[in-house]
Amino acid sequence: MNKDLIVFDLDGTLTESKSRLTEKMAIVFAELLTKHQVAVISGCAFTQFKEQFVLPLVAYNDPFPKLFNLYLLPTCGSQLYEYAGREAGFHRMYHNDLVLREKVEIYNAWKSSVLESDIVCEPYGEIAEDRESQITFSMCGQEAPLDVKKAYDPEGKVRQKIITAMKAYLLDKYEVRIGGTTSIDVTRAGIDKSYGIKKLLEWLHLQKEDVFFVGDALFPGGNDHAVKDMGVLCKAVTGPDETIKIINALNSDMKEELF
Repeated sequence: MNKDLIVFDLDGTLTESKSRLTEKMAIVFAELLTKHQVAVISGCAFTQFKEQFVLPLVAYNDPFPKLFNLYLLPTCGSQLYEYAGREAGFHRMYHNDLVLREKVEIYNAWKSSVLESDIVCEPYGEIAEDRESQITFSMCGQEAPLDVKKAYDPEGKVRQKIITAMKAYLLDKYEVRIGGTTSIDVTRAGIDKSYGIKKLLEWLHLQKEDVFFVGDALFPGGNDHAVKDMGVLCKAVTGPDETIKIINALNSDMKEELF
């Protein structure tokens, strides 16, 4: 397997949900950046990306990681960030920010759908988060502990019920899908992780055959499944420990062990 671009999901793949990159992951990931162009795509906003991934990646590595080989795709690929040097940091190359009318429409659809579904929410902090190009509804709240989130809706049945109701209001104008451990992500129609990867491939002048993707939600209905539907070579993982093994194989050029 000889791929020019390695792409990772973030939550559930490189880190636990909304948890910072561990030292062990940061060290093997930094080594990977010396060998490959690497991208990370996630439903989270760039500010969360920076706190959860970029800052610990830099903090745990000396010398400074080769960030010119790193591309960040927040909010399911509706934005692309490229590294522009230590002083400039990461520069946004494109975006698909929602306008106020669209945001109000999405919020109203969510409120009506929750009421119709008779779902009771007792959240830790705010449920809704405006991520500029994406609205995310975290059913346990933005500040919920990891154990609460993992126990809430592991099969996605609660969220799927709400999503079905929301689609009846929003029709085909938006993508509404299961996001992270407890979330529902909403973007404009046609914007999902396959959109983000296609845009990155255009930017890098690569083809889908040049990509290897690693994620924890490649199953039908998962937010990584759109990448698999593209025809990209994918590897499903159950969490960060399994991802570290994959990165170690890539770093040691023992890629045949991945499949």
